[in-house]
Amino acid sequence: MASSWERPLDHRYRGEHPIRTRAYLFRADRRRLLAAVVVFTVKHSPVRLLPLITASIVDTVVQHQPLTSTAPT
Repeated sequence: MASSWERPLDHRYRGEHPIRTRAYLFRADRRRLLAAVVVFTVKHSPVRLLPLITASIVDTVVQHQPLTSTAPT
């Protein structure tokens, strides 16, 4: 038989959507979790821009354009 402190968690796990269960488990740390997501997004934003910059450089080299021009024609 389960003790009384296990029953609320068991109830939350049974038949609920996994996202709802995670929201329940992380309810005390929601602000920290949101701050971590914001910091992660800002930190990795240059990585998301790298393919665009690389494509622009490749287009400039392939089309034999001057190095000061990065806009496609």
